Amino acid sequence: MRTAIACAVLLVMAVVLVVYEVGMNSIPGILLAIVVTGLLGGLVNAVIAQEGFVLPRMRNLPDGGRIWGPGFMGNAIVGAATAVVLAGMQSELGAVIVLRSAGPSVGSPDAYTLNVHSLVGALLAGIGGARLLTAEIDLALQKLATRNLSDSLARVTDQ
Repeated sequence: MRTAIACAVLLVMAVVLVVYEVGMNSIPGILLAIVVTGLLGGLVNAVIAQEGFVLPRMRNLPDGGRIWGPGFMGNAIVGAATAVVLAGMQSELGAVIVLRSAGPSVGSPDAYTLNVHSLVGALLAGIGGARLLTAEIDLALQKLATRNLSDSLARVTDQ
């Protein structure tokens, strides 16, 4: 437990130092402040979670495979990502232009821009996309199983 808390404190201190060096009057500084706040929220979530403040570790699976459990670091990363997504979608930060394509001429309607809102939307889609697809597949399999069960029951009752 002490090692996990020490790791968390070092992580937060490192991020705070980076925020201090970048400065709070810039877009990167603001984003880093949001990330630090999200990290702290994720760490609080790790502390109050049922399993507690778990250290990252490799776990052995029954089939002989291994899987990495991120422990408290997973909560911190999810907290940071969620904070960035919500700030990018719900605040003025979302309107900040990150990239601008060069059209045939300056100010041309053929020029495209990429703003923070679009980037965090893509991040959210990446995070939620796998869960969404898994849920759709589970729903389709559940419908198939229900149809197979009702067909089997109909055959049994017809005999």
